[in-house]
Amino acid sequence: MASLDARKESEQRKWSDPFVLDLAGTIGEIESDDYGANRKFSIGYSIRPAKGQYSRTKVITLTPRFMLINAMSSAIEVCHSSSKMMTPAVINMANTSGSVANSRTTSPVNPVVQLDAGAYADFHWTLRFAKTRTIRCRFAEFGWSWSGAVPLVESGEYAVRMRHESTRESKLVRVTLKLDSSCVCVYFREERTTAPPYRVENYSLETLRTHQHRVRRSEILLPHHSLDYAWDEPTEEHLLVVDMLPSAAGDNSRPMRIGSFDLDKIQRYPDALGGTLGIEISTDGPTRVLRFTDTRLRGKKLRQSILKLLMTWQR
Repeated sequence: MASLDARKESEQRKWSDPFVLDLAGTIGEIESDDYGANRKFSIGYSIRPAKGQYSRTKVITLTPRFMLINAMSSAIEVCHSSSKMMTPAVINMANTSGSVANSRTTSPVNPVVQLDAGAYADFHWTLRFAKTRTIRCRFAEFGWSWSGAVPLVESGEYAVRMRHESTRESKLVRVTLKLDSSCVCVYFREERTTAPPYRVENYSLETLRTHQHRVRRSEILLPHHSLDYAWDEPTEEHLLVVDMLPSAAGDNSRPMRIGSFDLDKIQRYPDALGGTLGIEISTDGPTRVLRFTDTRLRGKKLRQSILKLLMTWQR
């Protein structure tokens, strides 16, 4: 009976593809499926010559291909997901038994890695989303929704946005990927509030609604308010759609589309809404700023400046 169990267990595990050991200096990745655990294990390997009297020997080092590092002061959760759907279940990496950590479990199909502040853990894929190498993250406190999908590659940097479902609070998190030998280190850091990737400023008298192209999540921007912004879905098209909402109470007319904007392209747009709404994209240090202004106020300020200059000359 024991031999049958062992054979069944071995049949549920698949060997990785072979790799050549002759080439020193090689760095690569191999994968092995475990159908019983619904996991695709991703292993990094490096081949280097030994030192000294063992120089003719090659040293093969195996590491987790991906290592998650929480450099924030808050606990977070990370899951493997497709760009469209996910049904994660929480697994606390601090719990060596691998038991479910809290009541937010929805399915054992896609386990979640839970990282306390300053913690780290290796990361492997689920077979369900094996073709899509993306992750999502959220704060571990109740009420936070999942961020957009971030691709796991050898290097890169992404700013992701996490929202609280009840309070509508949102926070920006910087995800940085760095290759260290055969291991890709994935750092999660709090984004500096003084230098967000983007900012939308509404200096007009209109109420605006913004959302990423083909993404349902939207933000309402009141007159003379600003919004620190990052793409809700980093892997989707980087276009920000802006609509003007009806200003009168009880007005059931449809929102008016102002335009779709590439926030990385610095330019001034033609005035909109009959010439009353000025639109420009500029820079503020590392931040790209999409600014809406009331051209009537612009003209008023210009007249005030001219009048002040004339009064100075008369003196």
